Amino acid sequence: MISSRLYLQSRGIIVRSPPLLTLRHTTASRFLSASSMAAKAIPVIVCGRREAIGEAVAAGLQPEYELVHFVKTPEAGVADLPLVLAGRVPTSTAPSSVGTGNVARGAAAVILGGGYGDEDYAVMRKAVDAAALKRRTVWLRNNLSVAMPPPGPEYGKAVVVRVKDLLARLGGEGRLDGEDGGAYWY
Repeated sequence: MISSRLYLQSRGIIVRSPPLLTLRHTTASRFLSASSMAAKAIPVIVCGRREAIGEAVAAGLQPEYELVHFVKTPEAGVADLPLVLAGRVPTSTAPSSVGTGNVARGAAAVILGGGYGDEDYAVMRKAVDAAALKRRTVWLRNNLSVAMPPPGPEYGKAVVVRVKDLLARLGGEGRLDGEDGGAYWY
């Protein structure tokens, strides 16, 4: 190919061909696709008692949603949620390895697992409301009257299905835009 190209060029014939894609180009395009997908993911916070279930929920929510912070206790929620929703890094008393930590955009939703009851919700909601944030977030609460598998991997999968369905509906209704602030059951 190169020798025939040189021969043609020596005869005054201009040879134009598209540039060859290198590994560098294809790797860059894959990186750009992945990063643009991550940029489109809607940030959410999950409150759960078990990190193992939180990890399963985080994985199941992708790629549409990004679990940015995981809250293990209501006390940590009171301290962390106002900060994370304001786009600031929390100084949690109960740190977790679950979640990406990408809190700069805040979160569109706070998702409460089955281990969080009415009192837990009320105390965390009060802390968030007292912070007087510019953006309001929706709260998703687990409807415990719906039959679910026992806590474990299957429980996490069932939660993901219900949460994704509700988030998709709320997103379609424009309720994840920071204006709503309502509480919804999944």
